[in-house]
Amino acid sequence: MAFLARHRLVHRTARWVLVSVALGALVGPVRADDVPTDSASVDQANQVRVEPADSPLAERIAEWAGQPRGDRPRDRRYWIRELPSRVQLALQSEGYYGVPVDVRDADAGVTIALGTGTEVRLNEVAVSVPGARSDAPTLLDWLDDNSPVLGARLQHATYESLRDGLLNRAISLGFLEAAYTRQQLSVSLGAASAAIELELALGPAYRIGTVTIDDSPIREDIVRNLAPFDEGGRYSADVLAEYARRLRDNRFFARARVLPEFDKVADGAVPLRVELEARKPNRVRLGAGYATDVGVRLRGGWDRYLIDDRGHSAALDLELSEPRRSANVEYRVPDSDRPATRAWLFSAGALRETVDGASATQQNARVARERRHSADLVDTRYLRYQRDRGLPGDSGVEFRALMAGYDVRFAHVLSWRDVPDIPLDGSVQLLAAHEDLGADFGFIRAYSRTAARFEMQPRHWLRGRLELGRLWQADVASMPTSLRFFAGGDGSIRGFGPRDASPQNAEGTATGGNRLLVASLEYEYRFRESWGAAVFADRGRAWVDSGEPVRTGAGLGVRWYSPVGPVMFDVARPVTAGDGDWRIHLTIGL
Repeated sequence: MAFLARHRLVHRTARWVLVSVALGALVGPVRADDVPTDSASVDQANQVRVEPADSPLAERIAEWAGQPRGDRPRDRRYWIRELPSRVQLALQSEGYYGVPVDVRDADAGVTIALGTGTEVRLNEVAVSVPGARSDAPTLLDWLDDNSPVLGARLQHATYESLRDGLLNRAISLGFLEAAYTRQQLSVSLGAASAAIELELALGPAYRIGTVTIDDSPIREDIVRNLAPFDEGGRYSADVLAEYARRLRDNRFFARARVLPEFDKVADGAVPLRVELEARKPNRVRLGAGYATDVGVRLRGGWDRYLIDDRGHSAALDLELSEPRRSANVEYRVPDSDRPATRAWLFSAGALRETVDGASATQQNARVARERRHSADLVDTRYLRYQRDRGLPGDSGVEFRALMAGYDVRFAHVLSWRDVPDIPLDGSVQLLAAHEDLGADFGFIRAYSRTAARFEMQPRHWLRGRLELGRLWQADVASMPTSLRFFAGGDGSIRGFGPRDASPQNAEGTATGGNRLLVASLEYEYRFRESWGAAVFADRGRAWVDSGEPVRTGAGLGVRWYSPVGPVMFDVARPVTAGDGDWRIHLTIGL
């Protein structure tokens, strides 16, 4: 038995020896190149330097070079061997052809030395889209805006952007079968020039098919009337995006998507599916702020977004501060055929103001017709009944009027070549009343406010504001304070107290004027992402006759753009001697 055990042991040992020898013969000896190297030891050796160092593409070449795919020495050898061809291809994509590339490898890193090649310029762009002038003129507009600049250095990315962008734009305009019959980028090294040739066949223009609406909280006909197209009209990704925007901008939906169902295309028509998610029917709004002129200010509100399936809604707004208390309720009835752009508004409100110990109250009711021409232009025409009680120096005087009004709210971006865009926003208000239509006094009142801001350069901001007002009424003293004009204070002329740049009576109480002109200019340097320092000047006045002086205030400020709203701390003083001393203006939040 012992002999048999020893025999089995010897046999097993011999078998393992034979297997090891066979594997060794197949695999071969282990090379040092196959042993992974510690990554920390090769970081320096894999650093890439470009000569000449002042080459405009030095940083890009280092990025193109990349790094070895692994830590083994043979991975690095393969990387070094491929570097010249990789860099040359990358240089060609940037318009540099025939550039000699010498790669020198050393322990201190890899040096890529560049010789002198040919810089190729783009001298011809030939794009043909048969039928575009009649079937897709907007495609030609896109081409005019995105064509490469002749004489510029060739960049393959520019060619690819033009080629892919033109095709994608054609498809988005409903030419779903659009395809190139010719696409070529040719380079002549002898002439150091390049030419782009593209010919795009549009194919048939697809139409919008059946529109299916899922789970709408309002009547389906109202949802359909929000669409900027008719079934059977030209399919376009632009009109689908506009439809989705209208649905999202509407107060009824928390989420809206308009999806083309390409798998159901038939007879050149693309069916659409509208997916809607109703927003919560109620929202409560709360806010707080502080301003030097009014102290602590609280605002609140309640929105009822959907009262019934016709899209009716309601809102309540409240404001509370030491000098002003107000409440306003509004009921909104959108048109069933144009719910996104037309609506009737019914509102009523009341407010109470206290200035220099004198109080004034107001009650009002309004019926308005709102027209939304675009997201940046809204006008409202209305009839407003207003009752005011309390005038400066006589809290018992009353004023009643039925007024016709017209308001416009706008936003616009001014654009010039090589000049940063300048966003503008503002409003224009017109009011008129006549004794024969129930007013105690006839008058016409006009007011406008426009603000602009733009970033001149990174971190450098410029802001401007302009207010204009005119009241046509011979007896200004008979008009309520809500219709007169006042100047001075935080949002008007800094360096002055509230209404201090306005006409005053013998007791020093601001009585307001029938004219208003205020302009403001402010420069801000954003020294951190949410912090800025500002210098500003405000100038203007409210007046009744030309004898009122024009007031100017100037100062310095600090801005903090906090998560809950901007905090603005300004120190300003009147420029004219004798008008006052330094004054602090602090505005937080609202």
